[in-house]
Amino acid sequence: MLTRPKFGRNAHTDCRQLADYPIGSQIALGMVREINDLAQAMIRFGNMSAGFFSVVLAAVSLQGGAQAAQRADRVFTVANFPVEADAANAVLAKRKAVADGRRAAFRSLLKRLVPVTSYARLKAVKVIDPRSFDAGIAVKSEQNSGTRYVANLDFAFSPRVVRETLRKYAIPHVEKQAPRTTLVAVYSPPAAGTAGITRDMTASEGTYLWTSYWKDQDLRNALTPLTVAKRKPQIRNDAVLSLASGDMKALRIFQTEYRGENVVLAIAEPDPARRRLNVVIAGKDAVGSFALKRRYRYEPEDFAYALDLASVISFGIIEGRWKASQSQANARTAGYSGAPLQDVQLWVAFADLGQWRSRQKMISELPGVENFSTGGLSARGASVTLKFPGGGEQLRAALAAKGLQLEPYQGQWLMR
Repeated sequence: MLTRPKFGRNAHTDCRQLADYPIGSQIALGMVREINDLAQAMIRFGNMSAGFFSVVLAAVSLQGGAQAAQRADRVFTVANFPVEADAANAVLAKRKAVADGRRAAFRSLLKRLVPVTSYARLKAVKVIDPRSFDAGIAVKSEQNSGTRYVANLDFAFSPRVVRETLRKYAIPHVEKQAPRTTLVAVYSPPAAGTAGITRDMTASEGTYLWTSYWKDQDLRNALTPLTVAKRKPQIRNDAVLSLASGDMKALRIFQTEYRGENVVLAIAEPDPARRRLNVVIAGKDAVGSFALKRRYRYEPEDFAYALDLASVISFGIIEGRWKASQSQANARTAGYSGAPLQDVQLWVAFADLGQWRSRQKMISELPGVENFSTGGLSARGASVTLKFPGGGEQLRAALAAKGLQLEPYQGQWLMR
């Protein structure tokens, strides 16, 4: 169990509230074993018909479909979320901790699903009682006393209700998980004898903390699932330094050793003289190759917290890259929803002719738009009619992905 700094719960909680895995293969293996067991049973009881075996296989297939749906909805669960509260008695303390935790976990979910460029639109959703989205709570660990409750909980939220709410407010979101990436956590300790070294900065303790803080995050349910791995002894220092400097030729060494295309190196290196933690994340994730450097200031007694915070922010960068790429893809394909074409009437406001031409082009070239026609045109606005799959609400969502807002107004739609 990691010891956290006393002044705060941990960086995971702090970042979640400030905002702000190979599971599929295991399920597939379990299904194969189940089918094999059924086949062996048929061999032992040779009088079973092929028709019966088909029914059994169909049942297993249905089970697999349900499991696949659960995997697709995994991102709507915020797991291992820390909660704590004090109250007059244990019952009230637990009630308060769960309520506060649910609210914070829901905010964390919204930050997970919504691109950072659309965070400002979340104000309308944040005020909704999160209990209306609740799909269950699981206790991972808990401690209590007469007046205090501390626990780590899994908060599951209803995918359907969350989706409907985000669409209602025209907030773009991403729920498709990226292919899994292997993250190699490397800790580079200060040279022996360097002034200002604390116990947390030693090679053994620093490596343990850096790796553990990465593993403490909700890597299974995240949009970008990660498998955290230690550096293999056969990987030389020059390969680590080359990749950290942005030389992607060294990436092939890591891809070969960890048997995968998506491998990211995360290096933490303290600088006691300047009281800075230098962090490099470099390699290839589901979006592509990249190399980034960040620095974090720390006080010697808070070095462990700095490592924790750096891991949370670094993971947020990886997840943000995936959301940005998916948001762009969604914007390009928006409109092809398979819904029937419906008439849409809207009034497009603009400040000048240049803005009108820009908006006209953006709307008319949006995938799915048909029969675009301009009616009345004034110095400050234009009347537009068009057809779009699913009608105005779907058009509203498609344009929101491009940063444009539609609002219902007197029986039509208004673009300001």
